[in-house]
Amino acid sequence: MLRVVGALFLITAAVSLAGTDLPPDGWRFPTEADFSRSWAEYRDRFPTPFHVSADFNGDGLIDDAWILIREKGVGFGLFVFLGRKDGRSRVIEVFSHLECCAQFYALALASPGRLSAVCCDECSPGKRKSVLLKNPGFEFITLGTASGLYYWSPSANHFRSIPVAD
Repeated sequence: MLRVVGALFLITAAVSLAGTDLPPDGWRFPTEADFSRSWAEYRDRFPTPFHVSADFNGDGLIDDAWILIREKGVGFGLFVFLGRKDGRSRVIEVFSHLECCAQFYALALASPGRLSAVCCDECSPGKRKSVLLKNPGFEFITLGTASGLYYWSPSANHFRSIPVAD
């Protein structure tokens, strides 16, 4: 019974956090039933490993980053719902994979400031060694191993990334 209540809570929270938007066709928000593997192991540290929200693009509106799960077959994707004044988000598919398992990854907010890339001294010429975040970003974490920082690039009008942990 508690699992049913928990699943209903997560589904309700997922839909309300994303506003009136639904996930893109073929995708779904995670539910309580998806808490397995690393999501179960790291649940005390990442109670909602598949979602973070902040104003990623600096327009004064709240944006939501989600790890979504394919409705059919195997796969997951990283999506951002950029808030808009009309209430309907602009959905950006940052990436998607046709492999298992979303439960090996988590999202965490990154505060504005300077963040260094993993490569540091080994970066090849022309590669970014650090990034100065004017707005919050988020880390896409491979639980127990590495992470990459995703941040909004106004010039590209899209998210860019750098590795920040190895």
